[in-house]
Amino acid sequence: MRSTHIRDKPARERMLRARSLLSQSHPFFASLALHMELRERPGIPTMQVDGKHLDYNPAYIMELAEPPLIGMVAHETLHIALLHHTRRGTRDPGEWNISCDLSINQRLIDEGFTLWKGALLDASFKGMSAEEIYAERKRRKEEQEPPPPPPAPDEDEEEDEEDQDDAGDDEDAGGDDDGANGDQDGDDEGAGAPGQDDGMGPIAPDPGGCGGVVDAALDEGEGIDQVEAQAEAMVRQCAAVAAAGLGQMPDGIAQILDELNKPRVDWREEFGRFIDSIAASQPTWNRPDKRMLALGYYLPGRSPDVVDEAVCLVDTSASIPRDGSTAFASEVQGMLDSGRVTRVHVVSVDDAVRHVQVFELGDTVEVLELKGGGGTRFDVGFEWVATHAPDAAAVIYLTDLDVYGNLWGQPPACPVLWTVYGGLRKAPFGEVIPLDPYQ
Repeated sequence: MRSTHIRDKPARERMLRARSLLSQSHPFFASLALHMELRERPGIPTMQVDGKHLDYNPAYIMELAEPPLIGMVAHETLHIALLHHTRRGTRDPGEWNISCDLSINQRLIDEGFTLWKGALLDASFKGMSAEEIYAERKRRKEEQEPPPPPPAPDEDEEEDEEDQDDAGDDEDAGGDDDGANGDQDGDDEGAGAPGQDDGMGPIAPDPGGCGGVVDAALDEGEGIDQVEAQAEAMVRQCAAVAAAGLGQMPDGIAQILDELNKPRVDWREEFGRFIDSIAASQPTWNRPDKRMLALGYYLPGRSPDVVDEAVCLVDTSASIPRDGSTAFASEVQGMLDSGRVTRVHVVSVDDAVRHVQVFELGDTVEVLELKGGGGTRFDVGFEWVATHAPDAAAVIYLTDLDVYGNLWGQPPACPVLWTVYGGLRKAPFGEVIPLDPYQ
């Protein structure tokens, strides 16, 4: 592929040599690199890719020794192999790049590459996808944030108790101010937002100095789904070529193909499908079964696609990031707006039931008042359903399924949908779908 914007020939020669050496040791990575146009871009920090171009800063290239240069070219190709340029969604670009780098660099170590000085590595993320790492890093940050202020006292409290509370608040005010100024660290969110450089497209945020990835470069009339399908086909082709040359499929490449083979689930579509399936099968005595009635039996028929009551149990334990519940709120609103559900109980549950909200048809779900922060017990949530909503047609549980011991509880009489945040796990009953709030 012909390269353009060549001003620094020594740097370009180094890039071409790195790509050639890569073909001798790791033909899969080299094949991916050959599908992208080399472009010299002095305005970017290190390197970056968008699926069609492999851009590089010539000054940075000249500073790298050859082994880490080869490693960084391989790093950039893995962004494409893992579809990082098509799967960011609404995630913060800087934090997305960090999460992608942490997912890639451990793979490169396992494949025998030499990394550059300061490369991002964290063994606790080994084997995790960029999406999973992003969610976990966000969760860890939120755990370090100060807790929310206590709720206001009840209006009917005695005057002297209010005065005493006010006095206590005044004594604590200094500590709160100190804490507010103390959390200055490490919020990578928003770092290095994409910009423009010499008309060649956005600049990838590269807070880790590992080479960046930007959203796929789309030609006129192209959609992101089309570009992703083309990228998948290219990756499979490159893997087949590499396997043919080596006589077998290397483990690292096989792992990448396994990840591509996992179907991407649009959780909102699955959520809607679940509600539709429940709504279409609700029994009602108001509409008797006409076939049975003709035989002399008075049995319930089916309702006209309406669920009278549903329960949303929300895991409010410390391991759940807040962005998951924010996305969930929009789906609660969607259930009511669709007219398929007339009443929804939203129950905050950690190791106990902490709070209950009830929304009915016509209500506006501006915010879910979620309370908790303790451990995780699913049994107490299902006990609440059995006691307070025994006629519920469906239970939807927002959680990460991170529970210790046999604390699942007894399944209710109605269908259960687990919407799982931060990676798919198994549940002993019900249907499980992954929750991606950034889709």
